[in-house]
Amino acid sequence: MKITDKHIISIVSAQVGIVSRPFKSCAVELGTREEAVVGFLRELKNAGVIRRFGAVLNHYSLGLRTNALVAWKIDADHIDAAAQKLLLFSSISHCYWRKKARHWPYSLYTMVHAKNKKECLFIIGNAARAIGNPEYRVLFTVKELKKRKADIPALLSRKVFKKG
Repeated sequence: MKITDKHIISIVSAQVGIVSRPFKSCAVELGTREEAVVGFLRELKNAGVIRRFGAVLNHYSLGLRTNALVAWKIDADHIDAAAQKLLLFSSISHCYWRKKARHWPYSLYTMVHAKNKKECLFIIGNAARAIGNPEYRVLFTVKELKKRKADIPALLSRKVFKKG
């Protein structure tokens, strides 16, 4: 069987086990060498198709039941420094920069995960002090809606993604 880009993407986008060499197990499933899979993924990264390959943890299974999106009012000149400091907090899982809106002066966004609301506010307070106590807004999660992975093989089968 000829291995196509679609085959490789389908295998590596499925749930990968916690093993020392995840791409080797993907290669075994594809009937190819680990180097071929890694090389293909490196090409996609270099082309800007993918940014990274990483694990996603289920924070609820760790007992982290409270989540908050924090919108920070940070000057553009200080975005990178603030982001680097905020990402030192293990309870902060995401950090995004967005352009300020007309009536919304916040430009840096982080997700904070904690056991409860009190702990979450404590973490946010420490994070604020670490970056000079800027103005910020806390938006607690009211209800987490169903999350699901993108169906990469289905996306690849669409005409818009086909080569040629």
